[in-house]
Amino acid sequence: MRTFACMIVLAAMMIPAMAWAQQEPGPNKGPDGSPSGPGGQPGGDLAKAKVELQQKQMELELQMRRDDIQLQQERHELEMKKQRAELDRWRRQGNDRRDGHKGLLVLMLLGCLVSHILLTVWVWTDMRAKGIGRALWVPIVLLTGLGGAILYAIVRVADIRGQAASQ
Repeated sequence: MRTFACMIVLAAMMIPAMAWAQQEPGPNKGPDGSPSGPGGQPGGDLAKAKVELQQKQMELELQMRRDDIQLQQERHELEMKKQRAELDRWRRQGNDRRDGHKGLLVLMLLGCLVSHILLTVWVWTDMRAKGIGRALWVPIVLLTGLGGAILYAIVRVADIRGQAASQ
C-alpha cells in the first residue's frame, strides 16, 4: 500500500516535467525541435541539466515523504509500546492491591475463628458452672459462632424461668 502511494506521488511529480520537455520549439530550439544554442549549435546541456535538476528535486521530495512516513510509523510503534507498558504496570498494581485484600481476608477469618473458640469456651464454662450436662451445645456454638451462643443463652434463660416457675 505504501509503495503504491509512493508510486502515485512520483508519477504526479513527473507529469509536469514530461509536459515541459515536450513543448513546441522555442527560441533556443531548432526547426526539428531539438535544442540548439546560439549560432545553431546544440545547446541541449542546459535543458538536460534542468530536467535532471527537476528529477533530483522530485527524488529528494519523495525521499523526504518516505522518511516522514517511516518517522510516523516509528512514533506510532513507540506510542503503542508506551501504552502496553502502562497497561502492564496498571495490571501489576491491581494484583498488588488484591494481595493486600488477601491479607485482610486472612485476618478476618482468624478473627472469626478466635471468636468461635471464645464463645465455645464461654458456653462450656457456663454449662460446667450450672451443672448442665448437655454436650450438644459445644459443637453447635463452635460451628455457628454468635448465632449458636445467642440460641444457647435464650434456651438457658427459658430453663431458668421454667425452674423459677416450678418452685
